[in-house]
Amino acid sequence: DASPEVNRLFGLAEECRNDVIKAVESDLLNMGDDGEVDMKFLKNVVFDIFNNDVYFRTKPDDADDGKEYVTVVDRNGKRLSRYTTANLRDKVSKYKEAVQDCRSEVSVELRKLARDVMQSERGHESLVDYLRVNLIFKSLEEHVRCSKSKNWTQLDDDKEESSLNLKNFRPYWDETFVPNDIEIGKNDMVLLTAPNMSGKSTVMRAVTSIILMNMCGLLSPASSGSAPSYSSLFFRGASSDVPVLGRSGFGNEMEDVKNMFEICDNSSWVVFDELGRGTSPKDGTAVGAAVMEKMTKERIGGIFSTHLFGIVEIAKIFDGVVNMRMKSKVNDNNEVEWCYELESGVCDDSMAIATARRFGLPEDVVNRAIEFGKFVTPDGKVGEGLNEATGKAVTVDFTTAKGVLSKLAGDDSTCVDVGSEMLPPPSLEGRSCVYILKIPAKNGDVAYSKYYVGETESINQRLKQHRSKRVKGYQYSKVQATVVGIDGGKSKARMTETKV
Repeated sequence: DASPEVNRLFGLAEECRNDVIKAVESDLLNMGDDGEVDMKFLKNVVFDIFNNDVYFRTKPDDADDGKEYVTVVDRNGKRLSRYTTANLRDKVSKYKEAVQDCRSEVSVELRKLARDVMQSERGHESLVDYLRVNLIFKSLEEHVRCSKSKNWTQLDDDKEESSLNLKNFRPYWDETFVPNDIEIGKNDMVLLTAPNMSGKSTVMRAVTSIILMNMCGLLSPASSGSAPSYSSLFFRGASSDVPVLGRSGFGNEMEDVKNMFEICDNSSWVVFDELGRGTSPKDGTAVGAAVMEKMTKERIGGIFSTHLFGIVEIAKIFDGVVNMRMKSKVNDNNEVEWCYELESGVCDDSMAIATARRFGLPEDVVNRAIEFGKFVTPDGKVGEGLNEATGKAVTVDFTTAKGVLSKLAGDDSTCVDVGSEMLPPPSLEGRSCVYILKIPAKNGDVAYSKYYVGETESINQRLKQHRSKRVKGYQYSKVQATVVGIDGGKSKARMTETKV
C-alpha cells in the first residue's frame, strides 16, 4: 500500500487538476452557467504537449475586461507570442508543482521498497520475480488491447471437450486472410487436399495457434467457437536435409514421425504438412497412408495435408477421417483463381502448372510441362506414348482429337469443325460448348503443334480471344477448332472438359 504522504500528495494533485479544468472552462472556453462553449474562443485554444500547457494562439479581441491576459512562458523560460490568463497560469503552475511532488515522493517510496527487497532473505530473486510478474501482466495488457482492436474473442468453454468448432477464424499474423470455419470432433483427423498456393499451410498453422492461444487463456482471432484442451501439440511442416547429422530431408521426417508416436496419444493434436514429399510418389503415398492409419487407430486428432492423392483413396478405409479442401475455381478466361476458403470435399488437382505460370516460369517450359504431363501417371511413372529417342510426344492428328471429344460428349453429340479462317455457326452461340483447338507451330513441325481443351458459353468470342494471342513459337492466328454443344449447362460442360 502507498504511504500516507503519497496518498496526501495525490489527493492534492487531484484538487489542483480540478482547479485547472474550471479555469480552462471559464477563462479559455468562456463557458457559461448553461455549460455551452463559446466556439469563437474554442477555435483559438491550443494544447501544447511539449510544455504541458494550454493557452490562446492570439489574444481575444473581445476579451472580458475582468480577465488579466499575460504572455506564456515555455519550459525553458522563453516568452512565447501566446496568451493565457493570470488565473489559469497560476492554476496550471500549482498543478505542475503538485505532480512533481507526487513524482518525487513516489521515487522515494520505490527506493525504500527496493532497499527492503534487497535486504530480504531472497534479495535479488524476489526482485527478479517481481519484474517477471510485471512483464507477464504487461504482456497480457498488450494482448488484450491489440485483440480488442481486432475484434478477437474468448472462445466458449467446451466442458465435454468433444469438438473443435471455430467460426470466422483467421491467422493471428494476417488480418487480411479470408475468414474460415471448421467443425470437427476432438479425435477426428482432417485429410486436407488443396492446390498449390491456396492457403492450406496457413490454415493449418492458424487452427493450431488458436488451439494453443485458447489453452493459454488468451483471446483468439475468431468470431466465436470452442476448442478442447490437448495434452500436447505437435506440428510437422517442411524440412530439409541436415548434413552434419547425416540425414536427408526424408530421414528427418521419419525421425519426427517416430518421436510423435512416442509422445502423442488420443489427447494430442498433431499436424503433418505434406508428409512423404521427400521421397518417390509411390513410397511417399505408402508411408503417408501407413502413418495416417496408425494415427486414426490411436484416435489422434489433427490435420494431415497432402498432394499425394493415393493417400486420399487409401484413407477411405480409415475411421475418423474428415475430408476437407481449399477452394479454387476457373474464371471465364479459363484461369485458375485461388479462393483461400476451407470447405468439405477432396481436391484432385494440385494445379502446379497454373502456379508455375503465375510465378513467371518461361512459357515454353510451361507448355512442355503440360505436354509431358499427358504421359505421366499419378504415381510418377511415364506411360506409353512418349518417343524416348526424341522426347517428343507422339503426334495426335485432329481426327483423333475430334473422335475423343465426340465420344466423351455423348453419342448424340455432333462435333463441328471450324477452320483457321472460319467462325463457328450461330447455332452454337450462347450455348454451353466444349472445344479442342489445334495450335500450329511456327516452324511447321506437326510434332510441335499443341492442343488446347476449353469450355465456354460464347464460342465466337472465345475463339477470337485465342486467335488474338501472341505466343512465341506458335501461330495462334491460324488456330483450328472442333466444337460440340453440351446439353446440361455449364456444369456438365466443365465435367466434359475435364474428361477430355
